[in-house]
Amino acid sequence: MSRTVREVVSAGMMCLPLAVGIVTAWTVLPTVPPTLDVHVDRSGVVDGTAPTWLMVAVPLVLSVVAAILGLAGLRESWQANRRVQRALAGGAAVLGLVVWMWSVEFTRLAGTGADLVALPVVLSVFGAMFWGVLCLVVTPPDLLAD
Repeated sequence: MSRTVREVVSAGMMCLPLAVGIVTAWTVLPTVPPTLDVHVDRSGVVDGTAPTWLMVAVPLVLSVVAAILGLAGLRESWQANRRVQRALAGGAAVLGLVVWMWSVEFTRLAGTGADLVALPVVLSVFGAMFWGVLCLVVTPPDLLAD
């Protein structure tokens, strides 16, 4: 893959969490209660909640930071440490979205008698970390300042 194509794909990968976060907030937010379940004990009883606005704001802020770093990395003056920045910011943005969406899903399932299993959550967290690694791999090598 040429350097220019990698630049564009990498910047797009950094902006994608923001687009997904906006669409998710737009479509899901009207259907959720003011507090979301964020922790369930071993017996399936909810023992931790958080305000919905906080659970939406944190991933959106992380996604905005990731998008800014992705677009700023296109400038030559910002290319010194962008691979690591994109790996960390991209992974954190997707991780924020994973936490937001699983808290919405657990809130919907709580009290219905459905089993709340952790395996999909764990796989989603590993997927978010893998997204950060993909951002690192796709980003062209850093230009070192003299």
